[in-house]
Amino acid sequence: MKATVQARDAHGCYSARTQNDILLVFAIEGKETLKVGDDIEVDLPNLLFSQQVVRSSDHCVMRIRINEMNIQDLDLPGKHGVSRTPSPERLRRT
Repeated sequence: MKATVQARDAHGCYSARTQNDILLVFAIEGKETLKVGDDIEVDLPNLLFSQQVVRSSDHCVMRIRINEMNIQDLDLPGKHGVSRTPSPERLRRT
């Protein structure tokens, strides 16, 4: 699934939003970087296991660090104390 990089923070963590409104926050392992607006390909159902994304422009595979807490379903309400972790079914939905 395609995701677009939305932001990069001072610590080198990136935020990317998928076409089906899943937000990913991750850090890249190694020297590769992304820019705001870059498109990446993400295997959402297997992301925690594979820990990688592919930059669409040059098909560069990048190892990332991401955990379950950094995958959020933006269709769920953002109330304090409520998990926005998407269900497996939601990760497969396009």
